[in-house]
Amino acid sequence: MGNAMRHIEETRLALSDALVNSDWERIGDLDLVCRRQVEDALVESVGQEEALRVQLELLMDVYRRMTQACVDARDEVANELVMIQRSAQGAKVYELFG
Repeated sequence: MGNAMRHIEETRLALSDALVNSDWERIGDLDLVCRRQVEDALVESVGQEEALRVQLELLMDVYRRMTQACVDARDEVANELVMIQRSAQGAKVYELFG
């Protein structure tokens, strides 16, 4: 495995770890690093296309999980906002009749 693909693997593992810990700031930093590493790997992987394909598929799996985690977090925040809004409306009704 070449250096570029090893770097992708290390970054993928770091992204997975950051996802498990919900460390979104670290995920953002690693995402930028990962993009550069993929570009480098595409140039350096001549003759190692199969190994690169495997690494990129594993990386795509991490990105799928991150995307799902973002959707889940968004939905959770949306639900919390709805509950806050309902509470505020309830408080207004209470003030009107209380």
